Amino acid sequence: MKRKGYIADFFVKRHKSGSDQAQADPTPETSSPGSSQPGASQASQCEHRQGPSLPPPAAEVGSQLLRIGRILDVRWVASSFRTVRAVWTSLGALVQHFKNACSDEMRSTKERQMYRGLLDRVQSPEFICDLGLMYDTLHELSLLSQELQSRSITLLRAEHLLKRSIRVIQSFKESPGEKYSEALEAKQTGEYRSIALKTNAKLKSINPGQFLQSLVNNLEKCLSFEDETIMDLSILDQSKWPSKPSIRHGEEQVKRLCKRFNLCTDQALNGMRDLLEEPSSEPKDLKPLMNCMKTFPVSTAECERNFSLMNNISSDKRAVLLISNISNLMMININGPPTSKFDPRKYTRTWLKSHRAASSVRSRKCSVKAPAESKFVWNIL
Repeated sequence: MKRKGYIADFFVKRHKSGSDQAQADPTPETSSPGSSQPGASQASQCEHRQGPSLPPPAAEVGSQLLRIGRILDVRWVASSFRTVRAVWTSLGALVQHFKNACSDEMRSTKERQMYRGLLDRVQSPEFICDLGLMYDTLHELSLLSQELQSRSITLLRAEHLLKRSIRVIQSFKESPGEKYSEALEAKQTGEYRSIALKTNAKLKSINPGQFLQSLVNNLEKCLSFEDETIMDLSILDQSKWPSKPSIRHGEEQVKRLCKRFNLCTDQALNGMRDLLEEPSSEPKDLKPLMNCMKTFPVSTAECERNFSLMNNISSDKRAVLLISNISNLMMININGPPTSKFDPRKYTRTWLKSHRAASSVRSRKCSVKAPAESKFVWNIL
């Protein structure tokens, strides 16, 4: 599930019209937590050239600031929940850093003006509110993403989690989240964690209702709730059964599923009727259908894990591995037992019987051919 793309698309569409104005003004200007994109990208590049200047202020809040990474990149707004959380936690260190950079005589006038614009931006209540809204929404999306990446996730469970996340995000319209409520309180008091907030007339906060509704619309497109396969599979969900289901309840759905998976229809129908008579039981005849239901991939998480494993095995130092060897190593890593349960004795015996030991007289000896010109040097030594 591409949870990051929804927010990124929203911001791209929202700020596309104001890009010309942001380029005309030397002080970076947009209307979102990513409003500092142009100037902040230059600031990030300056930090890499001039050396680490963030650790002194970061020491005040621990090492949390060092986890931000490239948050000042062009697309840092929708990068990840960890990034937004790091900015939220280490906002005081960022403010202190921008203040030091503004008064640093070693920097050029252009750089000091850029940092002054960034300081005015992060000290504005508009930025705090936008950051709090992003924190709450990305936190909910990160929880959903972690659940969908589970290897035991099923299609029905994924549908349930997706609908629940949509309801949670919709509830933010009426009842703001924890961080957004904290940001609204800071806006009223004019102070956030001992940081004096100054209203910036150039900035305009995100419309929460429009943003959340756009996010909900994109989430609903991820999974079609009217899909026939999902509706057929939902017949196995007892929470969706009527109070007194008929003995033939779900018969048509089971037939379509058996046709799809090439299963025995009579066996599945018999198992379904056993389940209707005793909902707490686990009919043996229904297990093949239940196992087939678990084969539906919910996300590409498993494929990404395998690609990551392949990159770890076929590294730059092991680039000569054959495809068959890489496949075997991946099979062992994915499906093999842990090291504590691995018994190497059987494989050691096979290795020794094939005369592959270094002490075996039948093993191939390694011969070293020395160049002829080296022998004269050896005689001198």
